Amino acid sequence: MRIGVFTFHFHPEPYAGATRIMNNVREWQNLGHEIYVFAPSYASIPDCFKNVHLVHVYCPKHHYWKSSWVMPVFLFLSLISILRNFLTRKYKVLVVSVPPHALSITTLLVKFVLRSKIRIVLEVRDVMSRDYPRNWLIFHFLNFIEEKILFRWVDRIVTVTNSAKKYVVDRNILFKKVCVLPNGADLDLFRRSVGASLGCQKINDQLIDRPKNTIVYLGSFAPYDNIEITVKMAEHLRKTNQEFIFLMIGTGPKKKIFEEMVYRSGLTKYFVFTGEVQRERLPQVLQEATLGLVMTSTSFLRDDTRIPTKFYELLSMEIPVILVGGGEPKQIIDRERCGYLLSEDNQVELTQILCDPLRSEKGKRGREFVIRHGDRKKIAQAYARLLVSLSS
Repeated sequence: MRIGVFTFHFHPEPYAGATRIMNNVREWQNLGHEIYVFAPSYASIPDCFKNVHLVHVYCPKHHYWKSSWVMPVFLFLSLISILRNFLTRKYKVLVVSVPPHALSITTLLVKFVLRSKIRIVLEVRDVMSRDYPRNWLIFHFLNFIEEKILFRWVDRIVTVTNSAKKYVVDRNILFKKVCVLPNGADLDLFRRSVGASLGCQKINDQLIDRPKNTIVYLGSFAPYDNIEITVKMAEHLRKTNQEFIFLMIGTGPKKKIFEEMVYRSGLTKYFVFTGEVQRERLPQVLQEATLGLVMTSTSFLRDDTRIPTKFYELLSMEIPVILVGGGEPKQIIDRERCGYLLSEDNQVELTQILCDPLRSEKGKRGREFVIRHGDRKKIAQAYARLLVSLSS
């Protein structure tokens, strides 16, 4: 079957949503489907995507939101590419895999023009917070188009959590129209290997002493992420004479500001910044972690409707998660006993977490949970069955 995929980014993989897309597309082609991806791309496609046809849509790198002309041009060129290729390729299903606010107008126009000739599946990966101040008027306009029109026009909606499904259904959408397919993790990639090295000499040198407690933060250092809490955690742990270090993996606009904050606080020796790590080498770096830090509370996204990809990836590496926030990750930790809950204003709990002798057991239970509920290969296969059923 021919499947179209409309997204912001296909390769390389700059954020968690893109890794989900890449995993799904790779598995779909392995199942024998022919894939057409409409997206900007800034690197050559790996050989493992030999049956994927990339239709490059022009968009300046890293400037999606910074210039007022970029988004309209990208949306217009995307519309032309999708319609033109439909006339020649006749793909039956189009998967729109983006935060839906961004590409809702183009998706709406495609459905309006092609009507019943194409089936459209809309992924609602994140639900944006209505309190987010940036581009307030544009946000509410796109939100209206998405929830009042697009949700009704598309043929199926895929969410990554049950709470996100409830959010969609509460907009007067039929319950059976919404399907939950979680983010999950690549279990073949994210697994512990006995005796594996970090694979990076710089990180090896920085972690030469191998502290007893290595707390890893894996993220994008985005402006809306509450990573400042790690400074409060370090300040508290320093007073308790605990042996610890924070391993900060990733890059982003907030990284330099955060590094300066760490320096001014006199905590430099307690933080290691790896910068961006290639995805294939990420499990080797995570080998050193004894605890993983996940924060679901942001100023940009509703924390009650999301389970971050890193939550699954850390658990699949048998790393117990320290969760700051709520939502479904809290329910999972309570039910599966695979991590710890930490409130921002009670750092005393952190000391108790570092002294817990059952951490390794919690880590094993975490991977068992991902095997049952978050195997990306099985999720992609279920996704493919959904697409085939829509096309028949």
